[in-house]
Amino acid sequence: MSETLNIISDPIHILDVSVFTLMLILAVLSKRIGEAMKVPPFYHYYYTCSVLLIMLVVLDILMSEVLAVTIALRTGLVFSTLPVTLIYWRWLFVENIKKASGSRAATGSRAGVTSEAR
Repeated sequence: MSETLNIISDPIHILDVSVFTLMLILAVLSKRIGEAMKVPPFYHYYYTCSVLLIMLVVLDILMSEVLAVTIALRTGLVFSTLPVTLIYWRWLFVENIKKASGSRAATGSRAGVTSEAR
């Protein structure tokens, strides 16, 4: 019983569950955004990586001596989803930069008006 509890409470497996959940959420949201933006269905890659992540967790549980290899593969999986994430979510960065530069310009113009009024 304690061995099972140890596997469940292991920090790396808690992280795996978190990453798995995040990939599924990103897959669902990216599908909806992709349909709206007419982007090819790259979101399937999240599902593929989620399945591979679960397979690595099972391999890690069954063969604990391959922990270093599975951690390296998990890290590779997470970083390999970055290009797909940027395909769907790049517009957020662009909008944020536009908003930030627009607010700086508006603040600068208001400061100029204030100094001229004095």
